[in-house]
Amino acid sequence: MTPVLQIKKQILQLTFIVISLFSVQQIEACRYTVREIGYSDLGECQFQLYMFVPEGFDGEVIKTFKQLGYATFLDTNIAFHVIDVSANPEDKRVRYLKDHKLLRDRPMLMLVSPLEKTKLITLEDDFSKEAIWEVFERVINSDLQRKLSKDLVDSYAVVLLLHGDNDTENRRVRREVDKAVADIKQVMPAMAKKVDLPIKIYELSLKDRLEEQLLLWSTGIPIDDRSSKVISVFGRGRMMGQPLADSAITRERLFKQLSIVGADCECGLDRKWLLGTILPLRWSAENKQNVANALGFDVENPIVKSEMSQIMSIDLRLIDDISQTPYLNSLERIKENPVAKEEPSTPNSNKVIWYSLSGLILVVLIASLKIIRKK
Repeated sequence: MTPVLQIKKQILQLTFIVISLFSVQQIEACRYTVREIGYSDLGECQFQLYMFVPEGFDGEVIKTFKQLGYATFLDTNIAFHVIDVSANPEDKRVRYLKDHKLLRDRPMLMLVSPLEKTKLITLEDDFSKEAIWEVFERVINSDLQRKLSKDLVDSYAVVLLLHGDNDTENRRVRREVDKAVADIKQVMPAMAKKVDLPIKIYELSLKDRLEEQLLLWSTGIPIDDRSSKVISVFGRGRMMGQPLADSAITRERLFKQLSIVGADCECGLDRKWLLGTILPLRWSAENKQNVANALGFDVENPIVKSEMSQIMSIDLRLIDDISQTPYLNSLERIKENPVAKEEPSTPNSNKVIWYSLSGLILVVLIASLKIIRKK
């Protein structure tokens, strides 16, 4: 082979490599769906459960608190802490309780959500091991929490239908939910990644809502609210958007909300839609393995988590109103300006990548042609 032909061959090889790298970048940019990212744990804030212990309380009981708390919340998104009130007078949580005259002469529990909402949990006078265990289990092991932990693994999403005190409205809402779910099933083959998974519907009566107060508190719904609500849950217990209420519960709105779950992870959504408000749930090693088997990759793998973290750091554009978001990649009503970030983020522009690589290829070609002419 002549030197000129060798150089031409090398030019073609180099060009192919550069274009291939660009193609990989394109593929990587759209590797995960919103649902898949929803199973990840990207180091977000957990729920914090604080047990405040007054001065002089039995040390053996405190030791039992710590042991049971660690065992109960090990596989959950709740971090457990025991705080000695007398030893930590300047602690911001202790000051909060003092300022609101909530401190008692016996241990008390306070649950703090990632959004800094607080809920006091009543403790009886019985501090036996069994009684403490029962209180802790009520925080993380309700009937609905167990069902969600089990069913979210192999479901596209779960729809929580909260009945209100109007039977006619309850029936209307159920019809709208059924229609929206049927619509989603119709478009599943056209999603970013073809899926064939059920959407499960849980109906909660007003009585059920009282029994699930803590879980519903984490969604932001007031305990005394008696109106109909619909909540879409996906991944490892993330809410898609905010709960739909009353007249806002329509086939179209719920369809648009649920469709985002199957959308491409870089479809223009702000990270509040990609991650969503997370509910307090147990997520065991078995859950993680079953999700990995179903997805074909492990969301806990450090490389996968790194890729997802990079996606979440991208300067995504913000959609004004998810109820107006069309299906999948036809997202409209996107603000022209990117969302302001506290820290600089990696730009998400395929045009920039393409122009840069095109320029590199052009430089290589020009340099190579000059070499050929000299020879």
